[in-house]
Amino acid sequence: MATKSNAAYLTILALAAADHEVFDKYNRFAEFWTLTSFALQRTFFISFGRLFDARRDSVSVNRLIDATTSDPSFSRRQHRGIASASYNDQRR
Repeated sequence: MATKSNAAYLTILALAAADHEVFDKYNRFAEFWTLTSFALQRTFFISFGRLFDARRDSVSVNRLIDATTSDPSFSRRQHRGIASASYNDQRR
């Protein structure tokens, strides 16, 4: 969600910067595009913040790292095997 909302926000800005006609059309409905831009920014920051959420009931990057480093069944060899199998399945 974070990457999609940020990509949409940056696309809106890039289109307006690259084409004067698009910029003029945005300005005809400026309130809509301002609201949309703020909503996309807020979505990005909320989604990005959830990756590092420290609450016990959340799934975060920190919990994933803790789980993989504390469990000996997660070894590099296993991950390479899973990645290789997945890659080979896609090639078929």
